Amino acid sequence: MKSDKSKKSESVVAKTKTSLPLLELREKNNQERIDKLQKRIGKVSKLGAEIQILKAKQKEITSQKEALLTEVRSIAAAFGSTVPVENQQT
Repeated sequence: MKSDKSKKSESVVAKTKTSLPLLELREKNNQERIDKLQKRIGKVSKLGAEIQILKAKQKEITSQKEALLTEVRSIAAAFGSTVPVENQQT
């Protein structure tokens, strides 16, 4: 009986010795992948924040453009201009 248990123990030890380095390698590779993904997530988050800032600036510029067009229209109307000032896309 003891010889069977001994053989089983040796078998388990042998399997552990061969599988442990493989598991450690997989763990290392997985950790590297996790690190790369976290860096990418960080970059995407930064880009998302930049997009929000740019959208806010775009709204501000559009608002300023509309205000300037309104001012130009009122000046043109004050001088009796017959040429309509239109919102032209550049």
